[in-house]
Amino acid sequence: MILSRGRLSPAEMFPAGDARFRTSYIPTQTGLRLRVVECGDPRAAETVVCLHGWICSVYTYRAVMLLLAEAGRRVIAIDLPGHGLSDKPKEHAYYTVDAMAGCLVDVLDALGITEATYVGHSMGGAIAARIARQHPERVKALVLCAPVGFGRILSLNVAVMLTPRVLLPVLPYLTMRWIVPTVFRWVYGTLRTPTPRDYDEYWAPTQFPGFVRAVRLLLQTFDWQIGEHGGLDGITRPATIMYGGRDELIVGRAAQRYTQIILNTRLVGIPESGHVVPEEAPEQVVAAVLDVGTRVSYER
Repeated sequence: MILSRGRLSPAEMFPAGDARFRTSYIPTQTGLRLRVVECGDPRAAETVVCLHGWICSVYTYRAVMLLLAEAGRRVIAIDLPGHGLSDKPKEHAYYTVDAMAGCLVDVLDALGITEATYVGHSMGGAIAARIARQHPERVKALVLCAPVGFGRILSLNVAVMLTPRVLLPVLPYLTMRWIVPTVFRWVYGTLRTPTPRDYDEYWAPTQFPGFVRAVRLLLQTFDWQIGEHGGLDGITRPATIMYGGRDELIVGRAAQRYTQIILNTRLVGIPESGHVVPEEAPEQVVAAVLDVGTRVSYER
């Protein structure tokens, strides 16, 4: 059953017919189909790939994408497995860091993209970093916005406790719209005020029962501390790490741990931003992308 009452339909969700964006659905080798949204000139010399965070979607990058397209980049954002309008498998195996990274590589292969700058937010930051670790030839540079990978995230453990397996069949019915602005007040800083449309876009995927199941599986399966045991060691691409001074999820010192494993790194703090840096500070994210692309990568 699809719980569409009050929610945006898939046809109404971003980019909702906006001619500046192109949407496709790409199959992966595992059989999953992922939604890809692009903008900018597909013949551009440089490509930027945007990876969103947990319970987010390509909508997170709408402003970043347009600004990068104006700067002459081809920009691609992907709904990660379980999110947005991509497939939402039931098995844990699809939600490991490596499984999600592998799906993304499949999508980029299908699009003929051999090298790109990766922008990753939160969970997407760890995935982007893992791709740079495993496939350095595919990554020109990294911009990681409030990335997970180091330190404990207490709120994720709390989320698991609040969503026991027995409640999964009814959780979609319990996910009311008022929850979204409540969460936004927690994760946002003071740079930007979310709009009713923002609330509707982030609430829309809850109409699919598979979404609630998928985000809970990620809480259990994804390696949120992959950097603590060497899973990100050896990255040789240049990187910029961005964090919000008002972030209640990823404190600055956790983001700073990336500077200890990536030699060619710049750290950018945005004092008034919260956790959702691409939403709150798109201009700064774009500036970081344009800057990191000019830096020379070298082996440690």
